[in-house]
Amino acid sequence: MAFLPTSTADFLTNESFVQWVMAPTPASEQTWQAWLREHPDKREMLQEARVLLGAIRLKDTHRIPEARSRQILEHIQRYQQHEKQHPTRSAPLHTERQAAERRRSRVRPLRHVASALVAACLLLGGFFLARPYLNTLLTEEAAAPVAYITQEVRPGQKMTLQLADGTTIRLNASSTLRYPEQFSDTLRKVYLTGQAFFQVAHNAQAPFIVETPHFSTRVLGTSFDINAYPDQPHQHVALVTGKVEVATQTGATALLNPSEMSSYDESSGDLTTSTFDVETMTGWKDGLLIFDHTPFEEVLPTLANWYGVEFVLEDGFRLRGTYSGRFTHESLENVLVGMSYSASFQYRIAQQKVYLSAARE
Repeated sequence: MAFLPTSTADFLTNESFVQWVMAPTPASEQTWQAWLREHPDKREMLQEARVLLGAIRLKDTHRIPEARSRQILEHIQRYQQHEKQHPTRSAPLHTERQAAERRRSRVRPLRHVASALVAACLLLGGFFLARPYLNTLLTEEAAAPVAYITQEVRPGQKMTLQLADGTTIRLNASSTLRYPEQFSDTLRKVYLTGQAFFQVAHNAQAPFIVETPHFSTRVLGTSFDINAYPDQPHQHVALVTGKVEVATQTGATALLNPSEMSSYDESSGDLTTSTFDVETMTGWKDGLLIFDHTPFEEVLPTLANWYGVEFVLEDGFRLRGTYSGRFTHESLENVLVGMSYSASFQYRIAQQKVYLSAARE
């Protein structure tokens, strides 16, 4: 595919790309995944375009005649072509009038993206009423750097946060959340490492985006759980209410309905969708610890985070198989007592370390 974009706007005016993001098919998925493998340096621009289109995908569109859509689209594309052929040149400016002209020149690239966003909507045969988005892009000149807050939760602890927009977030142990002191009028984006349960305040004009190391999740107003611990091979987004879209860094996407979850396999990069039990998946935020045929390689890290301890396997001892159990606000001692009987091991606790060894005959 002969497509060599130089900006995010180029993606937004590419009909093949827009159709792939908004209504993917096996053929388009294969085409764009192959293109991305050939152009890894364009990944960041592609992801930025996906975020913009994701905001459109979760909102309603208002239809206008297709002939009029094409007419406006052609006008926008002629404008963009003119911008490429006659780029704004910068030079030393000293007068007040020249300084004002320089400020206006900084807005021009934003206008380019804004017009491309409108064009992307027209490619879909509808017009997205995105005035807040476009007004922000067209009027922003020299915005001050965004101030961020970082909250870190230590092992064995949990934290509840109330963001400025009314969103409530419950952070699990060994998790980090980075978010701006104040959201913009058009976008709410936070960055998560670890696990959190989100109850997002509805705002149709400002989608809420959660970025994790391997995927992003876009919503308008909903409740969902994200598990994105970097040391776990399987990570997930589990939707309780509303609707969310999950997109991996490699371009795979999934649109979830309530009681559906997307699971990401770090080794293969696959994103799969399935159903889940809400209590099992989100009970942690209420002090409920549930294992349902869970491999021990996942059980021990979960317990380490939950209680703030480190597990040490002695004398070459290995835990194999799976474990099922349910605990509500139980002490670590009580959990280990029940687990040791079914898994045939003995334990001792010393200075925030739990030593496991084979049970004596």
